[in-house]
Amino acid sequence: MGLSTEPFHKAGLSLTVDELERIIMDAVERLLPDQPAISARSELSAAEVEFLLRAGIQPSDLSPTDQGR
Repeated sequence: MGLSTEPFHKAGLSLTVDELERIIMDAVERLLPDQPAISARSELSAAEVEFLLRAGIQPSDLSPTDQGR
């Protein structure tokens, strides 16, 4: 399914598919980070991992439950 400007036209707004795509891409570029998020677990030293394990925390507990898009 491609982009549709129909909801905008129903609301009385004149918008082309190209304009809608540009608006969306501008918003995406402003909202998304410049690079993928790093895994903080890979940044932990062996001593830090050992400390967490002794404290009863599994490194997997530190990962986000929903990484989303």
